[in-house]
Amino acid sequence: MISKRDAYEKVCRFLKGMSEELGIALAVLEDSTREYSFGWVFFYQSKAYMQTGELSDLLAGNAPIIVDRRDGSLVTTGTALPLETYLDRYLEYGDPHRQE
Repeated sequence: MISKRDAYEKVCRFLKGMSEELGIALAVLEDSTREYSFGWVFFYQSKAYMQTGELSDLLAGNAPIIVDRRDGSLVTTGTALPLETYLDRYLEYGDPHRQE
């Protein structure tokens, strides 16, 4: 089992790698984090947008990230479907992208 703090730090490390890969600084939207029985869902945005509010800095297609409290696994969801669909699939199958 991991703590919310450990989950947050894990997501921050993941986003740091994405930031380096994309050349865009990313950060967790801490006030938007949601807790569920399985763990947490973290949302993120570009640091530039968080600082300026300029639409030109707004990310699109940034899928929320699940961190499972049992083993600390990190899984990205998607943006094509409502978040609840991805969460239901994660709860049922252990995979937010699995279809029936």
